[in-house]
Amino acid sequence: MVSHAAGRIAQLQPQARIIAIVREPASFLRSLHLTYLRAHVESVKDFREAMSLETARSEGKHIPSRSHLPQLLQYSDHVRYVEQLRRYTNTFHRSRCSC
Repeated sequence: MVSHAAGRIAQLQPQARIIAIVREPASFLRSLHLTYLRAHVESVKDFREAMSLETARSEGKHIPSRSHLPQLLQYSDHVRYVEQLRRYTNTFHRSRCSC
């Protein structure tokens, strides 16, 4: 899972340099939604409606039949940049991170 990536990278390459490039959240999420629609992972065409289903989907409801990883439909989790970057700064020495 993505939340374990920092630790796995550190195990394989403890001297790795970490460079983070993040995208503006709203445009990223709209693009991600379109990508999921094209891949048939998402079935709700309206982005706002898809976002509004996060709570129900976290309870296992309204998950499209072709969605092999329903946790990916938790759109807001994808843009929790502070949490994501903190995993790297907590795992690697700050001098190794450009976050």
